[in-house]
Amino acid sequence: MKYSNLVLLPLVLFFCSCKKDKESVSWNSKVLTPILKSKLSIGNMVADSLYKLENDSTLTLSYDQNLKSLKIDSLVPFDGEEYSESVKISEFPLTTRDISDTLTGNDMTKGLSPIQLLIIRSIASKPSPIPPFNNIVSPPDTIKADSIFTSADIIKGSLKITVINNFPVALTNVTYSLKNLSNGFVIGTGVFNRIEPNGIPAIDSIKLDGKVIDGSFIYQVTNFNIEGSNGQEVTLDLNKGIIFKIEAKDLKAKTMTAIFPEQQFIQNPFETKLEGVGDKKLTKVKIKSGMVKLDYISTSPDTVHFNYKILDAIQNADTFRFAGKFNPAVNGIATTGTIYKDVKDFELDLMLERSTGGVQYNTFRSFLSAGFEYTGKQVTITENDSIIIKIKLVDIVPSYASGYFGKDTFKVTPDPVIFEAFKNFKEGALSFENVNLSLNVSSGAGVESKVVIDKIEGLNSTRNTRKTLSINQPYFSIPAAIESPFTKQTVSYQINVNNSSVRAFLEN
Repeated sequence: MKYSNLVLLPLVLFFCSCKKDKESVSWNSKVLTPILKSKLSIGNMVADSLYKLENDSTLTLSYDQNLKSLKIDSLVPFDGEEYSESVKISEFPLTTRDISDTLTGNDMTKGLSPIQLLIIRSIASKPSPIPPFNNIVSPPDTIKADSIFTSADIIKGSLKITVINNFPVALTNVTYSLKNLSNGFVIGTGVFNRIEPNGIPAIDSIKLDGKVIDGSFIYQVTNFNIEGSNGQEVTLDLNKGIIFKIEAKDLKAKTMTAIFPEQQFIQNPFETKLEGVGDKKLTKVKIKSGMVKLDYISTSPDTVHFNYKILDAIQNADTFRFAGKFNPAVNGIATTGTIYKDVKDFELDLMLERSTGGVQYNTFRSFLSAGFEYTGKQVTITENDSIIIKIKLVDIVPSYASGYFGKDTFKVTPDPVIFEAFKNFKEGALSFENVNLSLNVSSGAGVESKVVIDKIEGLNSTRNTRKTLSINQPYFSIPAAIESPFTKQTVSYQINVNNSSVRAFLEN
């Protein structure tokens, strides 16, 4: 392409009017002479970075334009199925704290006859043989049970009764009863046939199904026998006695008012499968960016604490953990919210080996727990109180993926590219002697890939004319990238005047 000289050479003579003078004759003239001489090169029209001046005074134009980046999240669709847990609190056993009370020997002597009392006091606190005593009745005693619950309308559950005998002799035929303090309703009765001496516990239980229980009880040992020491000398300490321990077990209630201890009413292991992977079998993914999203709805009047773990997500030997809490409902109005946790830089193992044999791909293991922490506050739980938790991996972008990718096709649909290399040229002002268009494609995939050029079309926005680039062989292959050390592969596909219509395409 030669330089062109642009020289302004107009010469114009303007003749003015004239007349004959008596003394002399003369001409008045004005002459326009050349005042500008300039050279306009292609360098005035194209940026310096786009051309190179060759030795023969021709120019080589070079223009680079990025068409499209196909990222790994496009090649490896990555999304986790949503896990949803919806529970009514009443459907889970509600644990409460236990209570205990001691019925001492001095308390129990109140039910002895005068002769029995005289005998007991004569042998107490010194080594002596103890004779047997039968049909002793202990007076009733009150035990405050509001650490278990203040009130409860029980659907199902029981009270575990543990009795520990700290006397040196066994007790037999120990009959007891348990009542509500407020209304005298008999909660239950029971019999211990034999309670061994010296702290060996005996256990019984009272069913609470369908009962309404108060937070204060009256308990009474209505009958018991003292087994003698068979002539052996033992020491009887009347300050010791029988310890009664009451523990609520597996309670499900329509309503319950209590100070709840720490407990979990959700403890669920589960598996999550990936969505949108087709026939791919992913074994491992390293997450470049992404979040765990947790949505919740809670009508619980107490604060609910949760702990979510992805057992197969590891970073620096640490397992991914997401812990938090839901605020309590207020005046029966549910509390709702969404909480996020960053899962960036965790490696996710997606290949589960089954104990029964075989392997499960595209799957990872998780564990969710939720429940109350001890606050010391009294709250009322109803059978309609519930919690809904939804967990999902969102906006996941992997930086690395391994597995079996099978055969797949990815459609590359780039946005129009503004090609401004020739924007300063008018129609017909530029033609090419030779054209070489390079399509450079780099791949970091560890599998051989094939690129097919479906269509390259150019639009001259001034004339509104379109040209499609036709190519004789519009496809080529890219070798697999090397994993370690990571080395991507690049192929430069040449499109020239011999294998395409590139000259007409660019001249448009």
